[in-house]
Amino acid sequence: MDPSISLFVRKHFYAGEVEDASRDFNKQLVDKSKLAPYGFFDITDVDELNIKGKGFVECAVIIFLLQRLCKGLTNEIGKLSVGILCLSSSRVDMMKNRLGTEYGVHDRINLEVNTVDNSNEDWHCLWIIGEANNLIESGGTWKLLVNDAIERHIFGRLTRNKLSNVMKKLESNDRKRVAVITPASSGNIAQKAGQEWTWNGRPNNTKNILGSLRDQKNAPDTCTLQTTLTTTESLKKFQYSCMDPPQDFTWELCFNDLKSKYKKVVDEEIAAEEIGEKRGKYRQETAFEIAKTQGIIGRDKSETEERERLFKLESYERVDATLTAEEAEALVEAGNIMACNFCLSRNYFDLRPGEVYVYDRLCPYMHARSSMPVSHAVTVIGHGGQETRLQGPVRHVHFQNSEGKRSGDDGFGRVARDSVRGLYRLTVPPASAPAPPPPTAGSAPSLLEHELTTPN
Repeated sequence: MDPSISLFVRKHFYAGEVEDASRDFNKQLVDKSKLAPYGFFDITDVDELNIKGKGFVECAVIIFLLQRLCKGLTNEIGKLSVGILCLSSSRVDMMKNRLGTEYGVHDRINLEVNTVDNSNEDWHCLWIIGEANNLIESGGTWKLLVNDAIERHIFGRLTRNKLSNVMKKLESNDRKRVAVITPASSGNIAQKAGQEWTWNGRPNNTKNILGSLRDQKNAPDTCTLQTTLTTTESLKKFQYSCMDPPQDFTWELCFNDLKSKYKKVVDEEIAAEEIGEKRGKYRQETAFEIAKTQGIIGRDKSETEERERLFKLESYERVDATLTAEEAEALVEAGNIMACNFCLSRNYFDLRPGEVYVYDRLCPYMHARSSMPVSHAVTVIGHGGQETRLQGPVRHVHFQNSEGKRSGDDGFGRVARDSVRGLYRLTVPPASAPAPPPPTAGSAPSLLEHELTTPN
């Protein structure tokens, strides 16, 4: 790698054993593009960061750099391999979708987008994009890296003015997509723009009814399983909140138990199924069927010694074709927490806080293995009406996601009802009796402890 890159790398990694590349190639490139071989580009002061989101700004900076780079490439230099390294796989997919149209096939560069872990470290040039203040506050290597760039005067602060032309082009692409999508009729809005009914922050008889906020970060492609668990927990929590007196449902359903049972049913690990027929709807309904026929182990988190018990669904039914929007919304308000799925397009990764996601059929997010649009499953907890960038005013579904607090508003999001492909109503068996006080030593187990028993 170039000595300007290896200076920091040699100091902090690989015990100082890093080989430097020849400067001859870099000199030609730097002279033509007017870009230093190594530098940090700070996006903290770009106004659109808080308006259009980090993904939008990062893409704008990358296109800005690629434009400068391509201007500096000549036949003498030849076609250049350019790598974009992201810290997460979701960023990789978003970057590929955004950059693919213009730079996927290019006469000057071969573009590769990947995670840092899968990168090739033979770098002639390295440009880092980030929010300097946040990275400094995070401490560790990132703080050292930013301070090193500042001290060596290879730190650049980007603003809206420098990126204006690129961002206008990105915004123009959005407007072109809007022009070919039929806008939703404002007469279909049940609420005024911005009005919303949701179980998030809304107790029932003083009890929170939403299931655990799950995170599939270490178990990708498991949104259908996570949604099955969260929806079932929410239904049980609502059920317990309706007891007299209201009770807390303190059990958490076991992800590994459902995952193990899923593997036995399909004879494959989740995400390794045959392409096409054993994905999407099949995966979701298989998870529901397992919860109905086999049950899922739950563990009581309120006890000093964890207790285990089996919980089942009583039924599940796809209702998007049989219920009107008003009927579905009334059921959710009555405590019938539901599950739904929808296809993803690349704008899903660029949503601003509070924004409603609308599927963009012109820019689908394609799965790497199947080359089919990716679908996503979530737990339905509310509804509302709001303005959107793609369709104007729409009726939306408020949902609880399975990506921790990284997604949406601390784990909650909104999707246009017209973008929902499948809506499922789930029911759970009735509880046998109100939960009694903790038993004294030597007393018999309560009826609730025998509400559901493990099958032979």
